[in-house]
Amino acid sequence: MTDLNKLRSEFESIKEIQDSIRREQLIFNNKLGCYTKKSGKMCVSANWTNGAWFLFERKAKAQAVPVWISTDFMKPDDHDYVDILINAERRIVDAVYLDGKFFIFPPFSKEQWTEVNNKVTHWMPRVDIASKSGAEQ
Repeated sequence: MTDLNKLRSEFESIKEIQDSIRREQLIFNNKLGCYTKKSGKMCVSANWTNGAWFLFERKAKAQAVPVWISTDFMKPDDHDYVDILINAERRIVDAVYLDGKFFIFPPFSKEQWTEVNNKVTHWMPRVDIASKSGAEQ
């Protein structure tokens, strides 16, 4: 997962971006999620800077690598589809998190979602087959 404040700080350290921000007195408007003039108005320089930010952010997210998160540290949000490690084994299982519990759908079974009885030690957001490299997280 990408720390957007750190990423934006890195972006704003680029000389051309610094020049554009300083020259046009641009600020990052968190409410709008883009650069505007301090007055709130858009200008050509803000449009250029926003285009550069869009590409910079996309590239950074494409390079993101999924990280296993300890269940002792944090749990997923309800209804999140996740990959889990059971008892710290390196066997990835697709699961859903609901009401404080992990559920799996047993393969080749007529059963419904089944609660995981073993200790789930780690989880990560579900990675699509198309982006197993971790791109676009």
